[in-house]
Amino acid sequence: MRRSAQMRKKQGIESEKGAKLKAKGKAKGIGGRAQRKGIILTVDALLALLVLFITVTMAYSMINSLRTDPPPSAQLRHLSLDALTIMEKQHYMQEPLTIVYGGTTNTSGLRDFVFNTPPSICMDIEAYLNDTPRVNYTFAKENCQRTASEYQVGWRSFMIHRNLSNFSQDEYYTVKMTSWYREKVEQ
Repeated sequence: MRRSAQMRKKQGIESEKGAKLKAKGKAKGIGGRAQRKGIILTVDALLALLVLFITVTMAYSMINSLRTDPPPSAQLRHLSLDALTIMEKQHYMQEPLTIVYGGTTNTSGLRDFVFNTPPSICMDIEAYLNDTPRVNYTFAKENCQRTASEYQVGWRSFMIHRNLSNFSQDEYYTVKMTSWYREKVEQ
């Protein structure tokens, strides 16, 4: 019992001290201790926001300054490889090597494809019979001279069946396509 009385007395003293401190803080008003803590926290938060803003701005400017366009040689390489794939799938490379009725060859598909490429791209196409270094046909885009310093070369191989019953007559060809950017001609 004695302990509980002492405890109650101790708690009473502590609660009185708390009440006095609260009253003292309210009496101080604007310049009180609680008000100073609020100002320090506000300044601290503003500094943190300023640092965050500066960091985000710097990161944004660095990301935007990076070059996002691929170099011209990579673009030319992709265009050349895509052109070779299209010409192979559409049989434009095989048509000039296949003799049609009347002993003529058909180059219209290849010609149309090459002439419909962008005007700034030049192409030179050569087909070789794999066994020989002899050029079977060559085709170049008009008004394109090889004056560029940078070329892209792509290769494709394909087979032409001359006789479906005798595969020993199959011919294997390799097509070499050289492409470059047309030099700007001043007029």
